[in-house]
Amino acid sequence: MSNPSLVYDLDAIRAELAEDRVASEIPALNDALVPVVESAQDRGIDDLKVVILEEIPKVGTEPRDLAQKIVDLDGGTAIVRTPAYSGSASDQLSRAALETAEYDMVQRTNYPEGLDWFISMATQHHIPWSEINYLLLVLFALITIGLPVLWWRRATAANAPARESTTEHQEVTGV
Repeated sequence: MSNPSLVYDLDAIRAELAEDRVASEIPALNDALVPVVESAQDRGIDDLKVVILEEIPKVGTEPRDLAQKIVDLDGGTAIVRTPAYSGSASDQLSRAALETAEYDMVQRTNYPEGLDWFISMATQHHIPWSEINYLLLVLFALITIGLPVLWWRRATAANAPARESTTEHQEVTGV
């Protein structure tokens, strides 16, 4: 059974997010974050939503839980930031990309700058599956071709002295 330490009105947060995709109790911060959120789509995050909470939760996972609820209900990518913790969820970005980006975001006390870093890091982080697959294919081909060739060369090299001694024996004995 969960006992959240943060008390928030999810419907009010979602309504505020529907206006400009930023929910913050501080109007100046809200105004500073909107242009950064708007730039996210051009930078590779289709539907970014940001929630700023002024309360510090007792449990550090609560911001992520709230972000996940927002994504479950409305889709996209949601970031919830408090003075001490942050959490994010996305139906577009991998958990690895989110975790890397969150770490960079929280390192900055300036929230718009931190959000800008989040967007940059989240969109740059990827696992190069194509390159990994090509490397594995080349490695498999080398092993598939190389091992039989190696075995054949060893087998012919091992048989070569036996053939030479037989040839020498025939020359000496004339048989």
